[in-house]
Amino acid sequence: MRFIQHSFARINKLKNPKKMATQPVNDGDWLTKDQILALSANMYAKMYIMDDGKVRQLDPAIDTRTILFDKSAIDELFAANPDADGLKIYLGVNDPSIFTPRYPSYDNKLMVALVATTNGVDNLVANGSRTNLAGDGAGRDNGTLCPPDPVCIPVI
Repeated sequence: MRFIQHSFARINKLKNPKKMATQPVNDGDWLTKDQILALSANMYAKMYIMDDGKVRQLDPAIDTRTILFDKSAIDELFAANPDADGLKIYLGVNDPSIFTPRYPSYDNKLMVALVATTNGVDNLVANGSRTNLAGDGAGRDNGTLCPPDPVCIPVI
């Protein structure tokens, strides 16, 4: 109970994400910078993670806020799936027992897998497909996780 009370006290100290989004957008498909940053802050205000056997609130100083993919990586995914007409983004948490992340510091951090789709159907094979392999039946990982990657440009 003490942990829960402490956690709620931390949430109340966070900036109110709803007050951050000050610019209304008329088209639901596009977001302003303020809205994107407010939605990101909203995630940190509401989500928890299991870390070393303990539940803790996400911390924007150490937990992934953004994931950067070079355009060439996305182009490679679509070149390997020429009939694709869409992109699905799967959210996950890095775990070396499932997939070895690029860096050990990526362990237990939010990650995404990019999957090309055709008519809304994933272009993945059921058995033997592995992320980070361009071509038939594979998704794309190896985006740069910010944080913990040291080359990240801070989110402002």
